[in-house]
Amino acid sequence: MSQDWVMIKTRQLDKIKSLSPKDRLDMVEAIALMDQYILSSCQGWAQWIYNPIVINRFKEEELKEFYKKFKEFTMKFLEFDLNATKKLKPLQKDEDKKPGTTPYA
Repeated sequence: MSQDWVMIKTRQLDKIKSLSPKDRLDMVEAIALMDQYILSSCQGWAQWIYNPIVINRFKEEELKEFYKKFKEFTMKFLEFDLNATKKLKPLQKDEDKKPGTTPYA
């Protein structure tokens, strides 16, 4: 399984490196693809960290490095997420909103 995972992720990295979207639709497609790659890796990590048999194979120093890297890119990703979310235009004007309702109501 481990070698299969390495091969899959290597192909995914190569695919990402080769992406060159030409228009908005291509960009959305590329972002969706990369999102799926991130999601599958996060799911894989979740399986590892909740499995003591797997996680015990790593030395404390390796876990410290994992922690450091995870913290770094989690903070960068969440900052990116917040900035992108703040750029969203409201679905309706603020004065049209009624307390306790959603734009879909």
